[in-house]
Amino acid sequence: MPKNISSENHLPKNDPPTPKMAAEPVVPPPFALPLLSDEVAYTIPLSAQVGDLPVEVQELWGGGDGLDAGEITTIRFYWDEEPTPFDTQSLEAPYDESDLPVVGHVPQIKLNAPGLHLLRYTVTLVPGDTAGPSGPILINIDNIAPNQNNRGLAVIFPPDVVTFGATDDYLAAHGDQVEGVVPRWSDIRLEDEVTCDLVRLPLTTSKGRRRVRADMVAHVTITQAHLDGAPIELVLTGDVLRSHANGEYNARYYLMDRAGNEGPPSRTSVLLIDLTPSPANLRPVVLPQLAIDGRIDLEDARDPGPPGGVYLLIEDVVGAVPGDVLVPFFNLIPLPAQV
Repeated sequence: MPKNISSENHLPKNDPPTPKMAAEPVVPPPFALPLLSDEVAYTIPLSAQVGDLPVEVQELWGGGDGLDAGEITTIRFYWDEEPTPFDTQSLEAPYDESDLPVVGHVPQIKLNAPGLHLLRYTVTLVPGDTAGPSGPILINIDNIAPNQNNRGLAVIFPPDVVTFGATDDYLAAHGDQVEGVVPRWSDIRLEDEVTCDLVRLPLTTSKGRRRVRADMVAHVTITQAHLDGAPIELVLTGDVLRSHANGEYNARYYLMDRAGNEGPPSRTSVLLIDLTPSPANLRPVVLPQLAIDGRIDLEDARDPGPPGGVYLLIEDVVGAVPGDVLVPFFNLIPLPAQV
């Protein structure tokens, strides 16, 4: 992930400064990402590195309104400090803003060179009469994942979770969640993404031979607060943990930057899930009045009871323990819960 530096460092050192008589070129979205507060170079995402890169002139230069009809203005696009343009376009006078943008294309082969590169263009109103060069911009061809594409350090769980696992008591005392802290990496940047998954242990032979990606269980995006020192926390909610069978899991994470570069899985931490499972294989409910004549009618609804009205019976819930909550539904409408 090359760091952004000032475009002044890329300007020719021996040439005298030339007035900027044309606006800076623009790499339009989605081919370039918007600048963030810590950037001076436009990041070119991976998805835009596989083909020619469009570069647009979006503002009209000075002097074109004085040309005679039929005169040709030439726009030349340049890469870094190369003397030969990578693309050349032209407009025939008379022209105005409706003829914009003028689009040049950086050949894809140039995008194979990672790092920072300068883009600019020149405008020749007519042969021998130059309107001047544009202001330059920097683009960042980023093809290296965060942490220099190395494995991250293992996520750090609280001591009680390391010792006893994710238990009912722990979730009850900690807001029904487990928080894991991700150690910082050296080239952390805004909008880096951290994605966590859990892989059941023991690993099978097939899992050991290939990179197995499980469903995401936690995610965090790097913000300015993280750059300023806030901990990078992955939150595993109780619902997520309860959706996994009890047992030991490898907890790990992946790092991906805003350009779409994803690194290898981090080193792993073992997470034990030891929760009381919810009852499964629930039996169908019973409607006693339906068993009488095979239908439910107004007479059933007006039945004074007891229990009164149309009622259902939940005869048995295998595996239920005191404190479990039963929520019946009628036509997907929840009815009063029963403890």
